[in-house]
Order: sequence, then C-alpha cells, then structure tokens
Amino acid sequence: ARAKGAVDSENRCVLGVTASSTSYDQLIPVGRTQPRYPGGALRRGLSGGVVAELTINPDGSVSSVKILGSSPPGVFDEAATTALKKWRFKPKVVDGVPVDSKGIQQVHFRIER
Repeated sequence: ARAKGAVDSENRCVLGVTASSTSYDQLIPVGRTQPRYPGGALRRGLSGGVVAELTINPDGSVSSVKILGSSPPGVFDEAATTALKKWRFKPKVVDGVPVDSKGIQQVHFRIER
C-alpha cells in the first residue's frame, strides 16, 4: 500500500464546505509541498480530507490557514496545515498591485493499494 496526500484545487462542495465565488478568490498554486501522511492514520488505513481557508500575502506566501472542515475530524488537520503553510500562490492583483487575498483549498489523503 502507498500513502498519498492529494490536492484538489477546484472550488467545490467537499466535506460540507462550499466556496462562494463572492466571498473567496480563486487560488492558483505555483508551488506545492505534499503533505505527510499521519502515521496513526496510515496504520489504521484511514483516508480523508481537509478543507481550509487560506490567507495569501501579496508575495504569494500563505499567512494563515483556518480549517473549515475535515473528515475524519482532526485526523489530517495538522498535516494539511503544515504543508499548506509552505505553498506559494499567484497573488491577487488589483490595479496592477499585488494584494492580500483569501481562498479555499482542499487536501485529500488516500491510501493507494
């Protein structure tokens, strides 16, 4: 069996959380760090996912990660948060100037057999 942290960059309803186009910006990842599969979840054969709200700085770095939902609750939160803080995104530009933005990012964890 092989453990894999997978990423879904589309804004859609997952784990009961919906990204509204009016309140969140579309995030475009330009650099990703794969999350580490939590050892306890791997030993128990658990798969799941996390939906997080990210705040992106004008330089494309992540300034904050807020978990909006996860399944199973709490199992993958830390691994997803640690990885997402290392990601880089294309910054939002307003009137030619990069600005802070917020968006939704999903991280899926599954064991491939």
